[in-house]
Amino acid sequence: MTLSCHDLSCLRERWRGRETARIERVTAEFSPGSLCGITGPHGAGKGLLLNLLGLIEQADTGKILLEGRDVTGLNAADRADVRDHRCGFLFAQTALLPSLTVAENVAMPIFRILGMDAASVRDRTLEVLRLMEVEADEGVPAGTLSVRDAWRTAFARAIAHWPGVVVAIAPAGTPDLLPLARTLAEQTHTCILWSGPAATLEPHCHRLIHLENGRIVRET
Repeated sequence: MTLSCHDLSCLRERWRGRETARIERVTAEFSPGSLCGITGPHGAGKGLLLNLLGLIEQADTGKILLEGRDVTGLNAADRADVRDHRCGFLFAQTALLPSLTVAENVAMPIFRILGMDAASVRDRTLEVLRLMEVEADEGVPAGTLSVRDAWRTAFARAIAHWPGVVVAIAPAGTPDLLPLARTLAEQTHTCILWSGPAATLEPHCHRLIHLENGRIVRET
């Protein structure tokens, strides 16, 4: 799925209750089958840019195109519908429900978003657990998982509903997940955007975008 932004700008005076965050006139295109790293110093705008591209936040000016469709001006309900069906997310924490099993955590978005029958949901759940190499843990309560396997389960949940775009905003499990992310992007033609330190991202990403003060300063 092709994703692009054109002359995108956004200012948030109290971003996440803390300092001001901004994106200024950012233009970039993200291709299917690629793992793109977003890097830069603290306060560069990495999180805000990914929130905009993932349709969590709405830009002040500029455009975001998803498969050629301008999704910038959608109302809240339509934006949420596109976000649910087209995007998968990884955040700083796994946000797994500890009392549910690995399979139950992963199956939730398939039931909620796609409304598939139980047999199809189970098949898809096992498929993504195999991709993340945690299929042996399908019946294990998520609260008892190792840190490594918890992050792999969270990644499986993020891709369970076949999103065309995956947005990873500085997940703590980044070093272990990046090789899986690159393989996933290449094998399934998913567009994956991942923020974090350049030294961690560079060995695995097809491309790095470097931000400073809300602007793209270079690409490598």
